[in-house]
Amino acid sequence: STLAQLYARSGTMAPALRYAQQALAIDPHNTMILGQLGGLLAELGDHQRALPHLEKAHLRDPADPNLAARLGQSLLGIGHLTEAQRLSDRLVALYPEFLPGWQVWTATMIQRGEVDAALARLGQVTKAHSERVQALLLLAGAYRIAGRADDALRLVETLIPRLSQLDTDMRSAALTLIRDCCMTTGAFDRLREIMLPQSSTDQEAGDAVARAAEPVQFPIVIDPRLSPLEIIPLLRFCRPAHTSVSTARPDPVELRGPGSAAELVALVPGLAFAANDVPRDEPVIQRIEAAPLTSLLLDRRQDLAVAAIPYVRPSAGRLDIWQRSLAALPRPLLGISWDEGRPSLMLDDLAPLLKDFTGTLVSLCWDGGRSQLSAWPAVIDAGRHVATLDDVAAIIAHLDAVIGPDSLPLHLAGAMGIPGALLTQPNFAWYWHAAESRSAWYPSIELHKTDGIGHWATRIGDLEGQIAEFVRKIGAGRETRS
Repeated sequence: STLAQLYARSGTMAPALRYAQQALAIDPHNTMILGQLGGLLAELGDHQRALPHLEKAHLRDPADPNLAARLGQSLLGIGHLTEAQRLSDRLVALYPEFLPGWQVWTATMIQRGEVDAALARLGQVTKAHSERVQALLLLAGAYRIAGRADDALRLVETLIPRLSQLDTDMRSAALTLIRDCCMTTGAFDRLREIMLPQSSTDQEAGDAVARAAEPVQFPIVIDPRLSPLEIIPLLRFCRPAHTSVSTARPDPVELRGPGSAAELVALVPGLAFAANDVPRDEPVIQRIEAAPLTSLLLDRRQDLAVAAIPYVRPSAGRLDIWQRSLAALPRPLLGISWDEGRPSLMLDDLAPLLKDFTGTLVSLCWDGGRSQLSAWPAVIDAGRHVATLDDVAAIIAHLDAVIGPDSLPLHLAGAMGIPGALLTQPNFAWYWHAAESRSAWYPSIELHKTDGIGHWATRIGDLEGQIAEFVRKIGAGRETRS
């Protein structure tokens, strides 16, 4: 359990999870270990697996507000809004000074669509709270998840003059939120103005940023806290400008990071990957110069408008296999993606809006979401034959377009220059910053936003006309190319 805590603290989640599971196998009724394992799974976004561990821990110690807050986050993560609301109401009533309780309460209210009421109430709590910095960070984060990144940035920027006085955790949280808000709003110059002086206060961070402005020659380190969806858009900056998408360099740029990133990196020619979260026979004691992947954003020469796309390419073998597999299907081919569970967008939300599509719908889901296909037999279940991300990319390469929520298929389509439509609510992630409804990171992807935040079953109707127009354009474009 202690080893799990140490690894989690450093963001190295794979061994942290492994040690927590081993600890629970030894002591399966230990409340602390149940909460630790549930918390790790929740941090990885696996709320479905986290929930039973957190429920057991909460039942064993219902008076622990930290366990209750973790449970509330997982309930919210799987769309159980009524239970999350009931639990968070109890938390803020019993522990009015406990900020994680207010975090769950606010996030639940926002997900229910009661954005203004949630922010107003949290604003009152923030003004009266004794921990002013933590409360302000919570309020700024709430504005961010409500889709108001500009307001969130204005709040968190008030901390900039005293960042050096904050403890490591709060300083890191503030800088992470600043980076997220700047990238969401496209304020890249402002991001550099804020982040470069902060990096220069630490010699190693300053050296890393300086190296990021040079031709890529040092190993690039992927922060284990980055999700796959955050890694893909940043990989474009790792490839030197002269590298062709179809040919790799003799000396590829080296990336190091969690083993889970290996498949993603393998899709980008010119890169080599080494996992740094696996056990080694001998300890590594030499100092290795490296640049964090996110530091490449601070290079003023990095320009999204000129960054090479496509920069993802599936292997020739998989391209050939999927070309033959899809060749006989009526065109146009529209790849569709959806999420595995609530509160996210599911196939039952999306498929009815595609009922008049005259081509072929190809499923790009290969996980538990495939079970939703049983009600939609007309959709081609390509996911049943997917073994790796190489397969997913190869399928997409042969499609006319892709549509769906924030997911790997939409990112891969954008990184390959395939037309696509992202269906999102106003609180979209930073990498979907758009200019005139077209993604700045992926120019081939259109953004279609709902009018507000809420359950997808109630919000998908906001996009009915936009989806119909996108589908019409795909068909018209196919006829033109034919």
